Amino acid sequence: MIMENTKLAEKPLAQCQAEGKVKFVCVVVQYDGPKLHKEKLTEIVRALPCFMSQGEGSISQGEAARGAGR
Repeated sequence: MIMENTKLAEKPLAQCQAEGKVKFVCVVVQYDGPKLHKEKLTEIVRALPCFMSQGEGSISQGEAARGAGR
């Protein structure tokens, strides 16, 4: 699943990289069951060290987790 930092959606990728901000994150999750809890996954990604050092480092669930189920 590719998650997008929607707070940076309007900025070009090159500008985000120059500022040291993460715009996209690829998350590989192995799960067994009918639903994936996207809220929990989003919390885990937000807690990653690469996001903890950023002022605008939060990931929203909208487009980022679409299609993931619950």
